[in-house]
Amino acid sequence: MRTRSTAYAISFAALTAAALVRWLLDPLLHDFMPFVTFMVAIAASAWAGGWRPAALTALLGYLVGAYLFVDPRGTMAFSDPRELLRLAGYLVTAAIIIGFGEAMHAAQHRFETLLSERGGERAASAPTAAAAPGLAPASARPAGGHGRLDLSLLAFGLTLMVLLVGGGLAYMNLRRVAQNESREGHTLEVERDLDLLLRRLTEAETGQRGYLLAEDPKYLEPYQTAIAQIDQILERLRLLTAEDLVQRRRLAQLTDHIAGKRDEMSRTLDLAQADDREGALRIIRSDEGQRLMTEVRGSIGVMRSMEEALMRRRSAESDASIRTTSLLLGLTTILGVLMVCVAFEFSRQSLRVQRRGADLIADERERLRVTLASIGDAVIVTGVDGRIAFLNAVAEALTGWTQSEAAGRPLGEIFHLLDETTRARQEAPGLRAMREGAIVGVGNHAVLVRKDGSERPIDDSASPIRDGRGTVVGCVLVFRDITERRRVERRMRDLLEELQVGDRRKNEFLAILAHELRGPLAPLRNSLEILKRSGGDREVIQISIGTMDRQLRHLVRLVDELIDISRITRDTIELRKDTVELAPVVQQSVEACRPIAESAHQSVSVHLPDEPIRLHADPVRLAQVFGNLLGNASKFTQPGGSIALEAEREGSDVIVKVRDTGIGIPRESLGRVFEMFTQLDQSLERSQGGLGIGLTLVKRLVELHDGSVEAHSEGRGRGSEFVVRLPVIPGARGDGGAAQGGQTPA
Repeated sequence: MRTRSTAYAISFAALTAAALVRWLLDPLLHDFMPFVTFMVAIAASAWAGGWRPAALTALLGYLVGAYLFVDPRGTMAFSDPRELLRLAGYLVTAAIIIGFGEAMHAAQHRFETLLSERGGERAASAPTAAAAPGLAPASARPAGGHGRLDLSLLAFGLTLMVLLVGGGLAYMNLRRVAQNESREGHTLEVERDLDLLLRRLTEAETGQRGYLLAEDPKYLEPYQTAIAQIDQILERLRLLTAEDLVQRRRLAQLTDHIAGKRDEMSRTLDLAQADDREGALRIIRSDEGQRLMTEVRGSIGVMRSMEEALMRRRSAESDASIRTTSLLLGLTTILGVLMVCVAFEFSRQSLRVQRRGADLIADERERLRVTLASIGDAVIVTGVDGRIAFLNAVAEALTGWTQSEAAGRPLGEIFHLLDETTRARQEAPGLRAMREGAIVGVGNHAVLVRKDGSERPIDDSASPIRDGRGTVVGCVLVFRDITERRRVERRMRDLLEELQVGDRRKNEFLAILAHELRGPLAPLRNSLEILKRSGGDREVIQISIGTMDRQLRHLVRLVDELIDISRITRDTIELRKDTVELAPVVQQSVEACRPIAESAHQSVSVHLPDEPIRLHADPVRLAQVFGNLLGNASKFTQPGGSIALEAEREGSDVIVKVRDTGIGIPRESLGRVFEMFTQLDQSLERSQGGLGIGLTLVKRLVELHDGSVEAHSEGRGRGSEFVVRLPVIPGARGDGGAAQGGQTPA
């Protein structure tokens, strides 16, 4: 740190140098810019020691400049208003220079503080690195680095000031030379026009005399031409001498003399043309014309003498300006070279200090870059203008943009967000974070549109980046791909929904089961009570036994269905496959369904191919499939309706269709009719009996036979159709046989 005495000594030296330079420039500047060099001294004092030495230099500089270089010199008169205005302007300029110096001092102090903080952090995080060359903290730098930086800037500033002052003065002198040369040309034009004016007046006089002597009109032509040109020459002279008051007065006198001469010549010509030749000669012999011509020559001679004096003075000024310019350029060049050398040495030393700080900052920046690049989440950093400054590798992979492609582009172009539900574009959270100055995140349904147009669901948060003063200078955006999380969440929601549906169906099934079990138990109990009270009546006993037999068969069927439920749930249904014909299996199913159809007054028609269809199947389970389909058809068909079973060969498969004219199936329910415990019309099913697993069992048994089953319906009240497709044994087409088709009324 520079001592106070050193700072004041530098200020005094700068003041002395400023006074000396101004004194050397005084022959050129005179009273013009008396304090220009003292401004440089004020700047030097501000850099050397701050505002106190600079203020003292400003005060002393004004006193010295006003005493030595302001007219009247050698006095300190403050009563003149112009002097007060000069003082005010000087003080304002000095205050601006001092304020600028203080601002630069503050900036340098912040720079040194930053270096110190960076160095301290590095020393704390890596103690061994602090001892490495070029990585020492700012607190370990040699004292005087700040002073060298100040002196280098001061030297460069003084160099620039000297060059500017020297260049300005040289320009002023060269401009003065150019002005003098222009004025010399002006003087030459005045002299040329004066000579031309005298010649034209002489030519006019010659023409006048020739006409009087010879009385020949041809002598009037040069007279008239000369008179006309005289007016033009006088007008040019008026323009050329418009800024010279003395010459204007001389030109006015010359114009009067020329007017008198022209009047004298005009009168003689008028008399001669009026045949009064004697009168014209009398005017000529009176020497009036000679006197007027002498006066004209005298006036022209005086004006020429004044112009020649101006020419000599301007030539002398031009020569002096050229010499001064040469001296200034030489002096400026020498001082500039010397000061540049000094400034270079100071800057070389200060650059070493700055390089250490730059290395520390570069190390910290590299550490931050590596840290951001190593984070598992995607990271985007922007400037305060919202343009991309950094992307780590994860961000490049998610957005599809590389660092080089994205750098400098707007955040909204790289981080393109859409609402997954509404497809509306969302504002980039980083921009909102900078605007609100707080951490923000995206909504629950945001998707990122990558560069190639594909979409990724993401979760993110954005935070503003603030500098040491709390000003927002950018934002950092951290986000991650949540595709897998979304998939797991959807799967969990689906599973939960399935569990809820299964639980609801289980409850419905238990309710149906309880209803179905209670249905046969009540008749059984009643029959037992009747048997107890029958008293051996055989007819009553037979009726009760028949009732109990039917209800027991119904219970057995319910138990069989419960067993099938268990087998379906545990996937343990076993088939006993063999080569069977389709026709007997269908007839068995139709016969089993006939009593139900007859009781409902329903007609059942069966149409089978003429040739036998042989299948590799379990005949019992296959009969169960067709029986369940026919039973369902009868159950959901109104009394008096019709049921049809048709079979046809289609390639290597046989297609069996069971069609009815019943209540039909809603279109929205076709996709779930084969699901376990599905009830499309619970009230009707309960009235007809059943647990609601028949179609599920049908689907599973058909699939175990390598077939498929489909349900079709035009809607409620339009009937239903179930299509079973089963593979036929290859090469099993028969040679003939009895017709297996026909219609069987029930």
